[in-house]
Amino acid sequence: DKSAIEPLRQLALECPLPEGRMTALYSLQGLDGLDANVVLQLLEDPSVKVRQHAIRIAERLAADSDDVRDKLVAMADTTDLDIAYQLAFSLGAVESGNRNTALISLMRHFGADPWLPFAVQSSLGEGAGEFFGMLASSKADRRQSHIREFLTRLATQIAATDRTADVATVLQVLNDLPEGERSFSQAIIEALVTSRSGAVRSQLLSAAGVHANSILLDMLTTARRKVLDAGARDDVRITSIRLLRLADFADVKPSLARLLNPTQPHLVQGETLRTLSQFDDQGVAVMLLNAWPKLSPSLRSIAIETLLSRTAWTAEFLTRIETRQISTGDIDPGRMELLKNHADPSVSALAQKLFENPQPAERQEVVAAYQKSLELQGDATEGKMVFKKVCAACHRLEDVGTAIGADLKGIHDRGLAAVLLNILDPNREVKPAFVSYLLVTNDGLTITGMIAEENANSMTIRRPDGSTVTVFRHDIEELRGTGLSYMPEGLEKEIDVTAMANLLAYLSSVK
Repeated sequence: DKSAIEPLRQLALECPLPEGRMTALYSLQGLDGLDANVVLQLLEDPSVKVRQHAIRIAERLAADSDDVRDKLVAMADTTDLDIAYQLAFSLGAVESGNRNTALISLMRHFGADPWLPFAVQSSLGEGAGEFFGMLASSKADRRQSHIREFLTRLATQIAATDRTADVATVLQVLNDLPEGERSFSQAIIEALVTSRSGAVRSQLLSAAGVHANSILLDMLTTARRKVLDAGARDDVRITSIRLLRLADFADVKPSLARLLNPTQPHLVQGETLRTLSQFDDQGVAVMLLNAWPKLSPSLRSIAIETLLSRTAWTAEFLTRIETRQISTGDIDPGRMELLKNHADPSVSALAQKLFENPQPAERQEVVAAYQKSLELQGDATEGKMVFKKVCAACHRLEDVGTAIGADLKGIHDRGLAAVLLNILDPNREVKPAFVSYLLVTNDGLTITGMIAEENANSMTIRRPDGSTVTVFRHDIEELRGTGLSYMPEGLEKEIDVTAMANLLAYLSSVK
């Protein structure tokens, strides 16, 4: 009823209760009766909550009202975190030359808050390069660790959106940074080039200039030395391995090949396999397949994810299976089904030929063989050790493990026979939350796993080996559910009948 608009305007300004003023304001919005004068007055309301909601409402008026835009920008001098937080979101709707100045003011006063920088970043869909240049040009700001961390994240965002002018601004800042801030320069370079690949990365590095390329060369030289240093801590070596993905494959191929030697720590080998997936080079498939006989079962799981990530590598993998250099028993039945339905007709045809035997019968045979574990008297203490070794990567019990898969609390109430069936034949009944998905990027990279997290801009896939990959939505070419469980089949390869009895005893003992 439009006749209610005027009384609501009066109520929004004169109601003694903050809740009444807010309710009247939202009612005006619903009746399309918002008035810039009313909103401007409520932006100066004595109640923080009213001002906070007035800022949110003001977003839709900012495009047509200079006074509203100017007021929102001027409010950036606030001393209240709640107001600052809402402004950080809402200023993204403001098209004003002073918008970035206001956002920088918020970062300077509230940037140490764990959440406000993300709100500021959400408002930088446009103008991110200019903002980066303004904030990074201040030496005093760059001294603040939270500002450096924020600028590094913003550089990643700018590289992903691939706006030439914004990237050029970051590169100019990079070339102007003094030698004493080399670690910050390295972080920005890594942020810029990590999300790019192939020709795009080469073009970016060419545009970066001599100074930036010199820093990158030093980073890679140091990384190549550290990855092969057996005396270095594993976490140091792993960080250095990740840096190698910024290099050309030919330059780091010898180092990466040495890191797949069985004498290397398991974590080092695993990170090497994940890093290899970032190179679009057929030599990666050859390296992995040559190393295959020496890889442990858990490392083969990571290697398979890498080999299946690119069509050419997948074809080479299937060729090795066809020539019996690799056993079909090394492949999860779920992966077999994915390969049978591969988008490439030649890959799909070869997979159907290689994996033509029906898999359900095999699962039934395995389940039947393990019925003996239900008759044995299991040791719960030993079973907990089995849980830590095999299950804790995806499940959590008694403060042990990672809560990724189904919640196991109260699992003893399901009955041990049902639990055994879920372990050995996870695809018989798949809950929607744990369905595995196949994601293909615009660059042709294939990623399979469970959707661990998603938001308006990106999606995070958790692979079967426990690693995660975050992909920006604009980089996704295809996404489809496989109908298969994230939990892999074939756990009987790691758990014999006695160990299964122990695991079931432990699971039934947890209350």
